[in-house]
Amino acid sequence: MFKLLDVYRPYRHWLLRILLFSVFLIHGMGNLLHLGEFSSALHMPEFFALLLALSEVVGACLILGGGHFSGPYTRIGGMMLIIVGFVVMFTVHLGEWTLTLSTSHVGGNMEYMLILFLISVYMVLRGNKAK
Repeated sequence: MFKLLDVYRPYRHWLLRILLFSVFLIHGMGNLLHLGEFSSALHMPEFFALLLALSEVVGACLILGGGHFSGPYTRIGGMMLIIVGFVVMFTVHLGEWTLTLSTSHVGGNMEYMLILFLISVYMVLRGNKAK
């Protein structure tokens, strides 16, 4: 019954690429526009917050571009997003390891960041292989 869906196998990686691209690009652009607030939320100097926000934007573009071009683009972008996820999880969300809803993060505490982190790890392990 589901053999009909096998036609779309070569394109399934695009779902994850588009997800990572859209989330990290939107957050990265917002962080660049509000760099002072972003750096104070992370408790770090603006220079490091700038590097982190640029890593979000560039990493997102490399993830999406890696689906079009051969080379290490997907893996480099995934590594950049892993660093971003690691820093955000351990600076902003450090005390929120309950995986439940809270008043400060209506969408939950860690599951959102953990999912993005693990998809980024998957992209590093998978690379540009579509099959």
